[in-house]
Amino acid sequence: MQIKVSDGQFFVNGYPVQAGFTLSEGEMRRVSYIAKRGAGCVTLRLSEGSLRIEGEIGRIDWKEGIELCPLEDAPLSVIPCEVQGESILVRIGREIDAGAFHHEALFPVHAPSVRYLSRQRIPLLQITGRTTAGDYLAVLSLRKGEERILLEAVGHIRAAANEVSVTRDANDLRARRITDVYTWQGDYFEHTSHSVESTYTAPFPREKRGRLLIEAVSAEDEAEIRALTTAELVDMRALSEYFGEIERVRDPIFPASPTAAAVQKKTPNGRVAVTYDFSFEGDRIENILCADE
Repeated sequence: MQIKVSDGQFFVNGYPVQAGFTLSEGEMRRVSYIAKRGAGCVTLRLSEGSLRIEGEIGRIDWKEGIELCPLEDAPLSVIPCEVQGESILVRIGREIDAGAFHHEALFPVHAPSVRYLSRQRIPLLQITGRTTAGDYLAVLSLRKGEERILLEAVGHIRAAANEVSVTRDANDLRARRITDVYTWQGDYFEHTSHSVESTYTAPFPREKRGRLLIEAVSAEDEAEIRALTTAELVDMRALSEYFGEIERVRDPIFPASPTAAAVQKKTPNGRVAVTYDFSFEGDRIENILCADE
């Protein structure tokens, strides 16, 4: 099995590795790492073609192999709160746990605070804090049997009356700044505004246009989608459904076509990365192929 490493300095059985290593059936390796996110050590074992990991480390499954990366951690905070006369403990760190509600946060939450929002139709909790990507805000519905997250946002957050404005930097090739506005409607947030500003408008070579397209879909940048595609592919809604939920757009880490790009996604079974390739009519993308099928 091919195993790649990223976002830190990794050591396999005490020896440093730069890009990755291979693991054979029945073989066991101890992997340690040092990174900005922290440090850790795990044991890997390949058994019947399945990678078994003892300890905690970030894992992303690719068709060609496995990528290991440091986990971003935040200290676990346990905060007592009273909701409609009932005392609960809210546990917040990499995940949020409030009674029957359990949620993996967009990013681990540092220095969180919890506030019960009274005078609402339904019991609501507001969680604020900090992440490596900006301020954090989540609003949770704790109505029994219908516990769910109503709003989760990371970035520069401004709240006034019933309106929440979130501005974030996409950290993509266009260096986009994206602003979304949400309006509280009594028992849900309505997404009322979306704007995109590209701060880097220089042209890119054909090899990057597939990645540019996926980043434009992720940012809901319709102008960029129209500039990159033929008429048959210009429908942003159809493209969003095709790519699914995009956690991160990246260059493939395993050998691929020069025009290929990858999408990292969350699934019920963990994180996966799917590679896509593109064909062109002149300078515009006319077809998208899932290279992993």
